[in-house]
Amino acid sequence: MNDNRFLVAGWAAIAAAGLMPTAFIAAGLEQAGFDLEVNRLRAGLFASDFLLLIFGAVMIYVLVELKRMLYERYSYRGLDVIIALTIAWTVVNYGGSFALQSFFTIVGSESTAGAEVVTTIFWIVCIGVFGIIDAILGIMLLLQGRRFGLPLLAFAAFSLATGLCEVTVILSFFGLLFFPIAYIALGVAFLVPEKRLEFV
Repeated sequence: MNDNRFLVAGWAAIAAAGLMPTAFIAAGLEQAGFDLEVNRLRAGLFASDFLLLIFGAVMIYVLVELKRMLYERYSYRGLDVIIALTIAWTVVNYGGSFALQSFFTIVGSESTAGAEVVTTIFWIVCIGVFGIIDAILGIMLLLQGRRFGLPLLAFAAFSLATGLCEVTVILSFFGLLFFPIAYIALGVAFLVPEKRLEFV
């Protein structure tokens, strides 16, 4: 019998790894539709907004379970504050974006001056803050590397790489490549039970 209590979290992390690029691909296709004038509405709720909202909810669950796993398997609480900040910023980012797009949908994008500018500035700020948080998370895990197995260390390294790309904003596209790898590694860390190190 498998007594691993993090199986659901493992698959959720892997799902998050797929959801995020899927949402951005959908957003890219929507932008292409705007450029070709297939869709004249350039602001408001679209499929990508719902995908990102679902992604945000999955991420919050994964982060809560990461905090629990670090404590139960490794007796480590050093990331409690960073994880709490990540959860809070996830709510601000994806919840705020959805609320913003909902507002533009209700008001009407054509009568909302600067809707695209407001959305772009919001996303730039969110990406930059996520970059700082992801980089700190990766560094803190790597500094405690002797506690953890290879999957968590891979997650830490790719989180750091993702964060450094996000901080620049300009290189955030590369973060979209590193993020899925990071969360697949985290999924493996959840799925494969690791023994605690005993300190004597």
